[in-house]
Amino acid sequence: MLAPWLLGFLIFTAGPLVASLFLSFTDYDVFDPLHWLGLQNFRIALHDPLFWNSWKVTMVYGMVGTFYGLVVALAAALLLFQARRMSGFWRTLLYFPTLLGGAAEGMIMGGVWDPQAGLVNGVLRLMGLTGPHWLNDPQWALSAVILMRYWTIGTGMLLFLGARAAVDPELYEAAQLDGASAFRQLRHITLPMISPILLLNLILGVVASFQAFAQVYIMTQGGPGNSTDLLGIFIYRQSFQNLRLGYGSAVSWTLFAGMLILTLTILGGSRRFTYYETGDKL
Repeated sequence: MLAPWLLGFLIFTAGPLVASLFLSFTDYDVFDPLHWLGLQNFRIALHDPLFWNSWKVTMVYGMVGTFYGLVVALAAALLLFQARRMSGFWRTLLYFPTLLGGAAEGMIMGGVWDPQAGLVNGVLRLMGLTGPHWLNDPQWALSAVILMRYWTIGTGMLLFLGARAAVDPELYEAAQLDGASAFRQLRHITLPMISPILLLNLILGVVASFQAFAQVYIMTQGGPGNSTDLLGIFIYRQSFQNLRLGYGSAVSWTLFAGMLILTLTILGGSRRFTYYETGDKL
């Protein structure tokens, strides 16, 4: 029963990983025989300004987008938990965008941010304001791409909603008897009790940020002026447009290393803010 999955894992996951690691030490363009370069591709990356620009864009996209995404998802979950009517409808409505594929999401959001016929600038015009060119403006393109992430908060919202529903109501009753305000209840009861789910959503958001490609590529292709050139787009361009598969593989392994280090750092620091009722820690 395990054999089909194991075979698929070896062919489509483990095999490409090993091949990518090997290619990262070579010069390979598909058409010509590969040449062994050792660590040369990694040295080239360290001196490539476009490589560092992609890292900067990815970090901004990941940190800012993930942090405010958590805030928006948590706020939506808390509001839905308090809803008395049509809560099922609003949950479905907020979760539905997450069912769309990356390509569909990129096409839809590209239209939303269109400076002439887009929904955002259309609303701004009704308010008497002139909206920027968004995806065509290097100063606004990354902001628009980050804001796009809040359209797909459904998964995080549902996780927060389930965690909030699991909190013992007696804790809130005791806090209300002591005169605790809603903010103090949020700070001292809700956030500590749902902190494991907060940690989970944080890690999922960081990983999704590092893996982002399809939506942003369809919307901007990394432009204008490399202002949205995420590492995933940079790797794609180097590997499949410039046919520098060795260099693209090397950059992909720096992406993996960065994602691993950041995830381990978050897990290590989570001991300070993550509460488990059983007293167990990661």
